[in-house]
Amino acid sequence: MLDDGVAASPARHRVRQRRNRQLRRAEDLTEQTWQDMLDVNLTGVWQHGEGRHPPSAGGRRRLDIITSSGAGLKGQANTGHYVAAKHGVVGLMKTLANELAPDLIRVNTVNPGSVDTR
Repeated sequence: MLDDGVAASPARHRVRQRRNRQLRRAEDLTEQTWQDMLDVNLTGVWQHGEGRHPPSAGGRRRLDIITSSGAGLKGQANTGHYVAAKHGVVGLMKTLANELAPDLIRVNTVNPGSVDTR
């Protein structure tokens, strides 16, 4: 039923998500830990998103959603590398929203907090 509704929708929607979180004080981060976090949570979003492969909406409206985090909106202790990456995702979303708006493509982030996925 959901697939039928999505198929019938005049808009095209895409959702992007990356996650890799390790708790460490900023002073205890190694350069490799920092880089790994940015590679997964920021560079991965860019590599698989409109920043690198801007598909045409073909004259149709489209909404692209990138999953960031509440950490992309405010700082949190022991997650400086994660917070920096997620703030970068929000910044990328804002840039893409401005660049793609003339093509009827909206870009937003979803910024959830902690979610128990068990």
